[in-house]
Amino acid sequence: MRSRATSAQADRQSSLGRLVDELGPWSDGAGPLYRQLARAIALGIDRGALPAGDRLPAERTLAAAVVVSRGTAVAAYDLLVADGRVERRPGSGTFVGGIGLDDPPSGREGTALVHRLVDASAVDRHVGPDLIDLSLSVLHDASAIGRFSLTDEDLAGLDPASGYSPWGLADLREAIAAHVSGWGLATDANQVVVTSGAQQAIAVAAACWVRPGDTVVVDDPTYPGAVAAFTQAGARLLGVPVDRHGIDPDALADALTAHPALVYLQPTVHSPTGITTAEPRRRRIAEIVAAARIPLVEDLALTDLAWGRPPAPISAFEATATGMVVGSLGKRFWGGLRLGFIRAAEPLALRAARIKATGDLG
Repeated sequence: MRSRATSAQADRQSSLGRLVDELGPWSDGAGPLYRQLARAIALGIDRGALPAGDRLPAERTLAAAVVVSRGTAVAAYDLLVADGRVERRPGSGTFVGGIGLDDPPSGREGTALVHRLVDASAVDRHVGPDLIDLSLSVLHDASAIGRFSLTDEDLAGLDPASGYSPWGLADLREAIAAHVSGWGLATDANQVVVTSGAQQAIAVAAACWVRPGDTVVVDDPTYPGAVAAFTQAGARLLGVPVDRHGIDPDALADALTAHPALVYLQPTVHSPTGITTAEPRRRRIAEIVAAARIPLVEDLALTDLAWGRPPAPISAFEATATGMVVGSLGKRFWGGLRLGFIRAAEPLALRAARIKATGDLG
């Protein structure tokens, strides 16, 4: 029988092996090695391959495994800590970031209050009626607005009772999940974050991945609002030409050799051309993006305006699920609703909700 020490060592070796496999050819990109390493680990966290609470290898162990200096590994972890994706626990090690409040986070995902708002109002994570939540400076009794056509029954059904959740109201998220599933991309409510229009959704996507000086690949021509969001985040834009069938896959593959922070595309009712990309080209684009291991932000804000039923989103053919789908219901109903949404893998949806909450509370 193996000793506990031997068993623990074997578990750490197995965990290290899984992490190295997950990183893949992480150093093929451009820029400092520590930043490339941090980005590769972050992608694993975003798609759930490295779940919250997982212990990461020590800097020296990681450095030896991926053949870099210990300083490079330390700098990569420092970047991930600053970004809120991992946390250092003195005497215990480095872990994929969790949901607790022991070490109040900072940075683009906000403070402990932001995390409290997001985590407490996720699907099936609401605060019970017997608990007084002092993290919110709002009244839970919304009956004063009943004169604005809301009934007592309507108000009693709100979850959370404050009326505000960074995720969006649970029933609305369920409805959006069903709507996106109808596009051909299976979705549940835990993968949905409601935003103030698709524009906020694009800005949240930029905050998730883009740092000043990063490159973002976009279709050319493209939606001006996306240009504004990525430029505000400090990105340099690299345009890929659009022909009468959509973005050129070969040109896209060439553009990805620049190792951008993300790719932004509009395959359905493209703005401003109106083009809808056919399924064979969508599959090819999915293969290209997946092979490059670069997040895809797929803007489907105009999908509900398409003639007939468009093909399934590119993300339906992209098995690694490293990106986001951005959508809007304002186009279908009324722009004044400012009703958009993000659809992403659950770990990434959590990150998006935290970033969105930071903006909401600003």
